[in-house]
Amino acid sequence: MVLSKPGKTMQTAAYAIKEVPKSDFNQIIDLWSLAFNLEDADPVIGTRAARDRIVALCDRGMDYIVGAYEGDSVAAVAAVIEFPMHVGERWLTCGGLAGVATHPQHRRQKLVNKLLTDCLQQLHKREVPISALWPFSYGFYGAMGWALTDHRYMIETATAKLNRVQGKAKSYKAFELGEHHLAKALHKRWIQTHNLSLERSAFRWMQLLFPPGSRRRLFVHKDGYMIWNLSASLDKVLQITEWCYLTDEAFADGLALLAQMDSQYDKVVWIAPEIDTLYRIAGPSKSHTITQKPGMMSRVVHLGAFMDGIGDPESVSIWDPLGVSGPADRSKGVTDPGALIQHVTGFWQKPADGLPIDLYRVAGQYPAYSAEQY
Repeated sequence: MVLSKPGKTMQTAAYAIKEVPKSDFNQIIDLWSLAFNLEDADPVIGTRAARDRIVALCDRGMDYIVGAYEGDSVAAVAAVIEFPMHVGERWLTCGGLAGVATHPQHRRQKLVNKLLTDCLQQLHKREVPISALWPFSYGFYGAMGWALTDHRYMIETATAKLNRVQGKAKSYKAFELGEHHLAKALHKRWIQTHNLSLERSAFRWMQLLFPPGSRRRLFVHKDGYMIWNLSASLDKVLQITEWCYLTDEAFADGLALLAQMDSQYDKVVWIAPEIDTLYRIAGPSKSHTITQKPGMMSRVVHLGAFMDGIGDPESVSIWDPLGVSGPADRSKGVTDPGALIQHVTGFWQKPADGLPIDLYRVAGQYPAYSAEQY
């Protein structure tokens, strides 16, 4: 889906802001390899397979790619990936911002602000309610209207200590990666138990399971699944890319499976939306190292579409630092576009000042968590 007409150009000082054509994909891959230190995609030592994978991502996995051009050269880039997002009991369209990068010699020119403004304007024209992103800096994107909307926990624990858990390791069955349809169905159930979760497309499942040079293993339970990342499991630490558990049984059986790996791995690491299940099933232990980490940032794009989407006619005014969702003048709105999402999902334990109390947690039926990173 193309969010704007090809060839649309906006001049800003010495730079032209316009949609990136396929003929310039190699330029943006070069930029991403530098900005994100993607060795496999490096123009000199990278592999053709890795670069072809990113070309496919640009062509099939991104809905809009915009660049800041100096002449024919891409100085900075940003992209939009559309996802269905679970908000309350409904599904709303979310414009996920990704691949935001600037060449070193063009930094501090506010090109990212201009590119993100362009992306949001395209989404606003189509009345897309929400935008989200995974930031390199929470403060940087917070200043542009996005706000932190979920937390997650990195859990590291000793495999040998898991032998005390009463579970059935054989309840998890090994599947070929291409036979992931059961995991896909479980993932759909999983994300419907969380707020602001994103539905994963078939293309993104393939990207997750078959990254170049990585060895994944898939284990499926009737109420969950695990994806192991063996290529990243170094120094006797087993890395779990994703663990979905829908019941205590699925979690206990998963711990029993991990305990079977104690002769090969001293520790296991995974990301979880909560830690209550760990303490309830495995008990508190000094062998657990738990780090709370900030997650995704979100913001309103089209206010009317967002309010309709959460099923609430309450009138509210917002101001937007980028001037897309509301006036840029702070005095003309009671809150910013990210804080409104925090309020309606109950991210904070008390209502935000100035916002209607009736809107607090109106879409907060579930804990917020997004497994999908992009």
